[in-house]
Amino acid sequence: MKKSTKIALINDYTKNTGIGKYAFNLFKELENKIEIEMIFLGKKSNEKEKMKFIGEGINFPLLKKTLNTHYYYPKKIPKGYNLFHLSNQFISKIAENNKPAIVSCMDIIPFVLKKDYPLGMRIFLERSMKSMDKAEKIISISDFTKKELTEKFGIEKKKIKTVYLGYDKKIFKEKNKNKAREKLGLKKEKTYLLNVGSEENRKNIPELLKAVKELDIELIRIGEQRKETKKLIEKENLNNILYKKDVSENTLAEYYNAVDLCVFPSTYEGFGLPVLEAMACGCPVLTTNHASISEITGKLPVTIKKVNEQEVKEKIKEILNSSNLKSSIKRKGLKQAKKFSWKKCAKETLEVYKSVLK
Repeated sequence: MKKSTKIALINDYTKNTGIGKYAFNLFKELENKIEIEMIFLGKKSNEKEKMKFIGEGINFPLLKKTLNTHYYYPKKIPKGYNLFHLSNQFISKIAENNKPAIVSCMDIIPFVLKKDYPLGMRIFLERSMKSMDKAEKIISISDFTKKELTEKFGIEKKKIKTVYLGYDKKIFKEKNKNKAREKLGLKKEKTYLLNVGSEENRKNIPELLKAVKELDIELIRIGEQRKETKKLIEKENLNNILYKKDVSENTLAEYYNAVDLCVFPSTYEGFGLPVLEAMACGCPVLTTNHASISEITGKLPVTIKKVNEQEVKEKIKEILNSSNLKSSIKRKGLKQAKKFSWKKCAKETLEVYKSVLK
């Protein structure tokens, strides 16, 4: 790759999202190695990174972001770059007008789990995702997602390269449990569980909430709270659920270190960053082996095979009642987490750039 090569990393997600973490950390790792600029699609933010902003051109309730992504942004991307890297599958339409292009695909959830999305939004998202094939290369964040792209979109395997995500090793690391609890105002003797992420149906939050109803624990949920979840909590009289929103990465790392177990009963993930971050902090993880998750965790001694209230409850009890089992899961998690890093992600991404520009 020539020194004069100029690359545009195009992103439309902020740092507090999974896609945003990916885009900003990749940019951070690459900006001192190659000439790369981030083009941010959307309103100006307070991010410290130097970015070019392209504001919204279509202001339509509910579908505003989707319509801008589909019709407005593809024509507004500045020229003068040797390569355009689209940070996620939802902005793949840009690959049609801006060449050569690479698309990073996190997952194809709207195409697979259609019922979880409103019809209008799903139609546009599916159209955008199908534009991935217009790119010269596709970066998949797991072998599972790569397989889905070949099976459901008919994209050739040789066009797709798996590059795993990473985590910030300065933030997500093992710390003293009691000190972490003190910082967060948590009781030293209480048993705490943690769940991080959205409440999309695939995350199986209702099953988790009902599973902990009769347990002598407190479940800390970091993320949104849907109206349906609020109703469930009131109906079941669940008084051991604590919600936290808009938590910084530093605070999130404290929670991973403070709790006794991270429970992640998801049945569909393109990757599963919370699982990796928890393992990196030495937090025992209880999750499934569905989709990409086993690629991240490796072989765990205990997993949720069928996601239902009773199964989740029994697996939680099994781990919490065995200090040896908890220690084993923790050790394996710490070892497994070392296989992932943003540095490695950037290095392998750079190799994809070179393969397109050769």
